[in-house]
Amino acid sequence: MDRSAPIAVFAYDRPRHLEIALAALARCPGFAPDRLHVFCDAAAREEDVPGCTAAREVARRWVRRHGGRLVERPRNYRFRNLTEAVGELCSAAGRVVVVEDDVVVAPDFLAYVDGALDRYADDPRVFLVGGYMFAAEHPPEPALFFAPIALAWGWATWKRAWDLYEYHPRGWQAVLADPTARRRFDAGGSFAYSETLERTMDGGFDSWDTQWYFTLFRHGGLGLYPGRSLVWNSGLGGGFHGTDDPQALDRRDAVIHGTATRHDFDAPRLPEAWAWPERVAADPEAFARIGRALARFAREG
Repeated sequence: MDRSAPIAVFAYDRPRHLEIALAALARCPGFAPDRLHVFCDAAAREEDVPGCTAAREVARRWVRRHGGRLVERPRNYRFRNLTEAVGELCSAAGRVVVVEDDVVVAPDFLAYVDGALDRYADDPRVFLVGGYMFAAEHPPEPALFFAPIALAWGWATWKRAWDLYEYHPRGWQAVLADPTARRRFDAGGSFAYSETLERTMDGGFDSWDTQWYFTLFRHGGLGLYPGRSLVWNSGLGGGFHGTDDPQALDRRDAVIHGTATRHDFDAPRLPEAWAWPERVAADPEAFARIGRALARFAREG
């Protein structure tokens, strides 16, 4: 039986980003048009209409030429564009690969996530397979490790994990009211995830991924990550949560990509010989390096 996960690609108002993201996916061994589902959200603001229209046209051309499924939202779904689609595809296939329009994957991305989706399919401790990693100084070995965090730029999951996701998670106030739990949720005090969750629940911010991390945290889950990122983020500026300040963009880029350039992701990024982690357990040293990168991102971003 073919267990290849559907690939969900999410687009809004950045047609050029979408085109690059689709081209990067298509060069991955294991990509097939019948795996592709492109979800285009409708404009939330009048000024976004031209970009959303252009993005839809990119998606239409791609599907006409190469195949795949296109879903054009009739109204603005905001982050429900992603959360509902992930739920739909997980229900249909039991698993899903998630790529937003600013995610440019390396050629070995799909082989890595597909392999991990098979290997850890029945392990309830593993909640997601992540393709992105901060430009921290991770050693060459291990090539892959587990960490108790959800980094959601190019990732994959299973129905068993996503079924636990709640946009309005029950019990979040009690968890954050406990100083010890709150500090752990903030990655050891490195990044104010708790403040983002509180703002989202109070209606002052619109987020879905902080709740996904809260799901993993609350259930003691783990994410699998490469020490060397398989994802280049092309959309640091603009968007709902971006910035157009050139100096801020330079600082963010230094944390997110380090010295790597876009063209470094044209070639495979994993070592020629790599192995799955020997144990399904958090790597405390790797998680500490992620915490330091998050703290720097908080300062610089």
